[in-house]
Amino acid sequence: MRRLVTHQDGPVGVAVGNGHLYWADNNSGTIMAANLDGTGVTTLVTGQAEPTGVAASGGHLYWADNGGGTIMAANLDGTGVTTLVTGQNSPTGVAVNSSHIFWADYSADTIKRANLAGTGVTTLVSGQTGPVGLALKGRHIYWANLGGGTIVAASLAGTGVTTLVSGQPLPEGIAVG
Repeated sequence: MRRLVTHQDGPVGVAVGNGHLYWADNNSGTIMAANLDGTGVTTLVTGQAEPTGVAASGGHLYWADNGGGTIMAANLDGTGVTTLVTGQNSPTGVAVNSSHIFWADYSADTIKRANLAGTGVTTLVSGQTGPVGLALKGRHIYWANLGGGTIVAASLAGTGVTTLVSGQPLPEGIAVG
């Protein structure tokens, strides 16, 4: 195993896009970037309370600020930081498609969605057990339930909720290829 980036304080949530790696550094309250080979480490955004779950799509970065209860966005270079959604309990994982941003709200045990402008917030799925990392593939959303030890899927409309894997010790992230 080769380490691409070292000396990070609390890296969580990794995204790849536009030839770069992006991640949240939870303990330092920053959103970071590097080239795919680990060179050129750059701080893009500072001053976040407890950033988690990063997604890159369409020239923008999206992340959850767990400590601030917000869903945030910025340009890929870190400029234009915008608060999209406020008032969330403890947002964690984030995933984005061409029309919506999705996130897990850990302590509310829900999966939520809003349009890319942050309006139209909808609870897609409730009754989960500590949902965290999210991934999208086609017409489905996938997430890990940290408290329940499960990997779960549903349609992008929140229907057809299906437990795919159970009995996992503390699943925190997910990727779908």
